[in-house]
Amino acid sequence: QIEDINSIPIVSTPDESYKLLIYLEKNPESKYFDSLIQRYVELDSILWESRKYPQPSPLSGRNNMRVFVNSDSGIFVEGNQLPISLFSDTVQKFLVSIDKKGKLPEHRLEEDINGNKHFVSKARFEIITKKENLNELQSIIKIISESILSYRSILSRDWYGKSPSELNNLELDNLNTLVWNRTRVYTYEQFLDRIPVGSEDSYKSSIVYEFMNE
Repeated sequence: QIEDINSIPIVSTPDESYKLLIYLEKNPESKYFDSLIQRYVELDSILWESRKYPQPSPLSGRNNMRVFVNSDSGIFVEGNQLPISLFSDTVQKFLVSIDKKGKLPEHRLEEDINGNKHFVSKARFEIITKKENLNELQSIIKIISESILSYRSILSRDWYGKSPSELNNLELDNLNTLVWNRTRVYTYEQFLDRIPVGSEDSYKSSIVYEFMNE
């Protein structure tokens, strides 16, 4: 499929930077991947500085999967080293599983176009990467994208009794609004800058810190 450059969102302000990530979630094999992710990181840094955040931590909690990307030999997911080959299964379970013990993502009630209510996962993904690891980052986002599409297919059949290709425009727009925009990306330097005051030593003593600095 030929990529239409006109489909790439025009982002003129830092507040709109999230649109670039949504585009890359939907088009992880974009030939413009490198330039778009670099543009996103640049705008996100401007946004961070302009709002003068009081150093809250990046996304955290049971609804968020934190992934550290360093090389194609493996990644760290929630502090545990994992081969990239196993990442797809991990993401799928994170998106789909319902866990009453409080370890996996919560679910929220949403309405389909007929007013019927269904549960949707609150799962989100936070990726921390070194600037030189764009190939590995692209692979990770591709896996997340494929998992989101699979999750959308599950919702499509549960909600409407049809595959996504059989949905009308209203049904498809309804599901797309709910499943995309689940990813945040930081460079390793940005992540270090956003660790809450007082937590620096505990993070730097972790195995992940060693992994990212190897």
